Amino acid sequence: MKCSVCSKEGKDILIYQVKKKNIMKKEIVTGVKSKNFCREHLIEEYKNKILEHQGKLIMYYPAIEGLKGGYTYTYMDINEIKNMKSNFKDGVKIIEKNIKRIEGKCEECDSEATVAFYNKDDIPWDKEGGFYKISGNMIMLDEIKNKPAYLCKACAVKKIENSLKYFLDDYKNGISIPYTENGVLIPIKL
Repeated sequence: MKCSVCSKEGKDILIYQVKKKNIMKKEIVTGVKSKNFCREHLIEEYKNKILEHQGKLIMYYPAIEGLKGGYTYTYMDINEIKNMKSNFKDGVKIIEKNIKRIEGKCEECDSEATVAFYNKDDIPWDKEGGFYKISGNMIMLDEIKNKPAYLCKACAVKKIENSLKYFLDDYKNGISIPYTENGVLIPIKL
């Protein structure tokens, strides 16, 4: 496959959630669309889509730089997380609380804060696995004790850019962009 922007090989996939009106049933239908990119244009398009997003986000540092294999960085709508049947009930409460707390100025510049950002050191690590502690394929949200930094989207994207850029494999399963007002960008081990 070719990159959607240039003629280089495009093995990295960016996933878009698309909402369309179903005129026959008078309802909104959500579908998935994806595009292939070279790494350079994937990062550029991803940054642009994050900056265009109008809602609030919780971002967990991807921590996939230097890794290979089944990792992705995915978006989950806040309602998807609330409805998860999992052992992350306390983590879900923390997510809901942090979305509501996003206000004021970015801690790194004077722009409006729209992101609650958890850095690599804020998330518990599995010392043997070289990645965050996970249950199933999800990071252990209940074990996160630190408070997030409140940032604007531009400052938050700068913090994750190199982790996404220096992932050593192709994004075969894609990375996804926000598709609803409020949600979470979270690393997943597949």
